[in-house]
Amino acid sequence: MKWIDSWKADRRARAARRDALAEERELERQARLAEHREQEARLAEAKRAILAGVDAGELVPFHLRNSPFRLMKSEELVYACPATYGKTGREYRATSQGASIRVMKGVSYRVGGSRGRTVDTPISFDDPGALGVTTKHLYFASSDPMHGKSFRVRLDKIVTTSPFTDGMTFMRDLASAKPEGFSRIDGVFVNDLVGRLSVAMSDGVKFELADPVVDENGENITTHLALSA
Repeated sequence: MKWIDSWKADRRARAARRDALAEERELERQARLAEHREQEARLAEAKRAILAGVDAGELVPFHLRNSPFRLMKSEELVYACPATYGKTGREYRATSQGASIRVMKGVSYRVGGSRGRTVDTPISFDDPGALGVTTKHLYFASSDPMHGKSFRVRLDKIVTTSPFTDGMTFMRDLASAKPEGFSRIDGVFVNDLVGRLSVAMSDGVKFELADPVVDENGENITTHLALSA
């Protein structure tokens, strides 16, 4: 019957449109994935160039638009990126001593006293902002000027650093220092960079500004890092 043939043709047409749409979406997904991989490769190349430059006593130009950091005249920005700051917290935990005496059903009376102590709590990463690494300092500019914490700490006043998958912790050279750190960053790279700059600072290295490092297309590869920051 004609209506059956028409119905079958309509189904085939709808199926063809669905297949074409699915193929188009898959091509778009693959294009986005390829672009992401290319961007990641450029960022990795830029980071390698920065580390190699530090080892050679040269600074790869890193220009950050609308920088939130107030740098000293004697230092240069080496790297910057979005980050979330956190520090070790402290809380009071109370404990009770003595005995509980039952007066009547549902009513008890505790004899004795209670006491407590202050304990450290794990780092809570709750202050988003921007991290900056210079030839002399580690900077953090909170995105919340009212309640956040912005600071800088000299590289030679950082006694230990420890990277993890997407962050880094550090300890300052203070008697009352507690672990603090940053999340949402390339922890391994920042940890490595801070370590190399600290050594250069202690050795009195005078950095020179290097020529921009370009890719095969002649583009400054550190521009990708600056834009991602």
